[in-house]
Amino acid sequence: KKYKVETEIENWIQKYDMEMGEKQVEYEELDLIHKEEKIQLEELKQKHNVLVEEFSQIRAEQEVNAKKRIEAEQEMLHMVRAATLIQALWKGYLVRSMLKSRKKKRSKSKGKVRKGKGKGKGKEKGKG
Repeated sequence: KKYKVETEIENWIQKYDMEMGEKQVEYEELDLIHKEEKIQLEELKQKHNVLVEEFSQIRAEQEVNAKKRIEAEQEMLHMVRAATLIQALWKGYLVRSMLKSRKKKRSKSKGKVRKGKGKGKGKEKGKG
């Protein structure tokens, strides 16, 4: 009877040792996998941080470029309006000066016609 109990205890101890050995191997494998994944996670975090930083820089550059573009467009619009105004004023000046010169020519030609009393009246009409 004592021998039977001892063999049972030895069997349990062997079974326990075998199961614990298997669990230890499984634990070590899982621990190794965990460590590798942890290293990969750290690498990915570093890459992510670099990408976030680059993205922030790109976004800032895009904002600066957009502001510059908007300012350039506004300046161009201002210059176009100024050029249009200058052209309109110049055209008005030219029209007024032409009207003045026509009035002078007409007054001179009318004066000549009056002085001459009909001499060359037809020729003056054709010119004027």
